[in-house]
Amino acid sequence: MNEGNSLTCLVCNGPVVIALTKKGNGLHFKCEKDGRHFRGFVMDKQYLQGVMRHAESLTE
Repeated sequence: MNEGNSLTCLVCNGPVVIALTKKGNGLHFKCEKDGRHFRGFVMDKQYLQGVMRHAESLTE
């Protein structure tokens, strides 16, 4: 079950981890239990900037 703002894998219902790509120019999504279940990338710069602004506002 998806609780709060967490993402779950469609295959095993485990947590999906979200991180910046190694170059820092996108977001990388993958299943924490088994990366082969789910893996995705978001490379849209405007979307990424919005996500980063939101993340920064949560830490203030």
